[in-house]
Amino acid sequence: MKADESAWPPRYEPSTVEERVYRLWIEAGCFAAAAGSSRAPYVIVIPPPNITGILTMGHVLNNTLQEDWEAKPDSGQQWSHCAVAPLYIAYMGLAGIRPLEPGFRRVEVRPQPADLSQLEMTARTVRGPLVFRSLGNRGNRELTLELPNGCEGEIILPEQETVDLAPLKEKAPFGLKRWGIQAGAVVTLKLRNI
Repeated sequence: MKADESAWPPRYEPSTVEERVYRLWIEAGCFAAAAGSSRAPYVIVIPPPNITGILTMGHVLNNTLQEDWEAKPDSGQQWSHCAVAPLYIAYMGLAGIRPLEPGFRRVEVRPQPADLSQLEMTARTVRGPLVFRSLGNRGNRELTLELPNGCEGEIILPEQETVDLAPLKEKAPFGLKRWGIQAGAVVTLKLRNI
């Protein structure tokens, strides 16, 4: 059965529903923060209404960039900047690039390219570009890292890997080992275990 479209108003009038719905939201406590909540805090960017009724940049931000104050790894919070989440996942998850000191004075690289046969990216740091290039498959992978000047690196690999780098004494996760890379260096490694 088709709805009688002649009974519909010619255009949507928000005032016919907004007051009632807003009241329901207030009564339900939708805008109240729970100080003792165990849930992660976040901010929703909502601009004041404008007189044109046209979507503003604030609406765009609100519907694309939700903010978690601290995005914990392996949680839904890492999607808080949904427009940049794929980049975050690629850099932090696949290439494993993360700063160890402010300003990228030291950086850690823990590559986990899985079954990607090619992964190339450049992280733009305050010290200059950090280039990551992974070619090949597990068992026969070539990994190239180019560190900017003033940025020392640590690479974390399975302890079975044989690489021509200086081993570091810093603790690594179980089954892994840390090796040092000098600032400004370009290294190419033949890897068998990632």
